[in-house]
Amino acid sequence: MDPVTSHTDYKPGDIAWVLTSTALVFLMCPGLGLFYAGMARMKHSLSLMMLSVLAVALVSIQWYFWGFSLTFSTTGGPFIGNLDHFVGRGISWEPHPSAPNVPMSAFFLFQLMFAAITPALAYGATAERMRIMPSILFLFVWSTLVYDVITYWVWGPNGWLTVMGVMDYAGGTPVHISSGSAAVAYAMVLGKRKDYNHPSTVPHNVAFVFIGTALLWFGWFGFNGGSALAANARGIQTIINSHLSACVGGIVWVMLDYRHNKKLTLIGFCTGAVAGLATITPGSGFVSSSSSLVFGLIGAGVCNLCVSWKSKYHFDDALDVFAVHYVGGLM
Repeated sequence: MDPVTSHTDYKPGDIAWVLTSTALVFLMCPGLGLFYAGMARMKHSLSLMMLSVLAVALVSIQWYFWGFSLTFSTTGGPFIGNLDHFVGRGISWEPHPSAPNVPMSAFFLFQLMFAAITPALAYGATAERMRIMPSILFLFVWSTLVYDVITYWVWGPNGWLTVMGVMDYAGGTPVHISSGSAAVAYAMVLGKRKDYNHPSTVPHNVAFVFIGTALLWFGWFGFNGGSALAANARGIQTIINSHLSACVGGIVWVMLDYRHNKKLTLIGFCTGAVAGLATITPGSGFVSSSSSLVFGLIGAGVCNLCVSWKSKYHFDDALDVFAVHYVGGLM
């Protein structure tokens, strides 16, 4: 990376907010690990926690060497970037066209956390079947050939969807739809668990799910709010929208579960809150507070319906990644 240059027109608050948001998104990774570990059976919980932090380490290396360059180079074509920033070259104190209010180095870090958590989301569908070494290979290959490409289309300066005017505020397509699609493909390749219908497949540690949800919810304020890439009114409105959608999503999910099972469960509330957050993500910076309530209502309702239909899938989505993230991001 290049040393500090003469560009000094930034507002300290903007830089501080983006770096704080980076830290918040980082917290989502161990939060996701706890969420998945609690939802799975005990003997597989440690591997899920390990993969969530392993994704951060491995994707960080990939992002530094070529991932950021393929995703955010300013001279690429309509479908993929180039290697202008290979091994951190040119990542300096100067701004990036996609983030004019902060140094490119801060933008690099913020987007790195998005790249790290996205493949980790997909692991939920393959819980109790995937092995560590193939998962490491998946991280590098999928991040390079899928995440970097799709993100360039949507957020890259010359991406074909960017040029068309597609609006995705905080990652409905690059994060949720792509991870949900990857989850389905990975689960279909691995096949169903041997004891797919065994009663012990219920969540083994609700406390882990609760703590994981709290970290995810907290981190999502940086995930969505930080996508303003400045400390401004849009960032504040984004956080309000995200929080309201999560609240409505959790309540709606609990009510739907009670209608079918006559039980109010913490697992249902946590799943609904995550569904509400996933649903509001692409539009969180573009809609009003009242609209965010509708996002949470419809998003949680449709995602819950997809979970209830999971027996009709031809694949074993162990932790409902497709229903929550793909469907939520698509909506």
